Amino acid sequence: MMVREFVSLALVFSFSCVSAQTISTMTLSGTDWMSVQDVSQVSDAGNDLSNVIESATNQNIMDIRYTTSILILGIGANPFRIEVRKSDINWNGSIIPAVRRTGGTPDNSLLDILSNPSSITGGVNYQNITNISTTLFTGYGKVDNITLQYRFSGISLALPADDYETEIIYTMWDNE
Repeated sequence: MMVREFVSLALVFSFSCVSAQTISTMTLSGTDWMSVQDVSQVSDAGNDLSNVIESATNQNIMDIRYTTSILILGIGANPFRIEVRKSDINWNGSIIPAVRRTGGTPDNSLLDILSNPSSITGGVNYQNITNISTTLFTGYGKVDNITLQYRFSGISLALPADDYETEIIYTMWDNE
């Protein structure tokens, strides 16, 4: 009789915006992600599961609009900061989630360039996600197609079979 155990990882995504006197929106698209690790993939004694699992490079896509509200058109790029943290639902501390930014396109139309060009900086290397908010990247103004990739390390047969789940939370802050 073959016994199959599974370890599954699930992510739920959410976001919030904190700002004053600005027009600010942050949208996060994509789907919740789940990876199932089937222990029957390990065929020889002494072998283990792959220690690292990665999502698609565009698992989530974030768009940011962060402009001054002085003009009706919302012209003028304001600095923003994106922080990330997790909130564990059913999680094993041996599993270490991380995220990185794999893309992002500043929207530098003529009006934006004249007032203050949009930009994005940082977040291109994997950063561990903990229960404490940390800065993932910073930028100015309007940035589209900020693609996010996730990595999990610490996956092992030593983990009890279970459905592990955590919520990844992004917060946008005024960086002035």
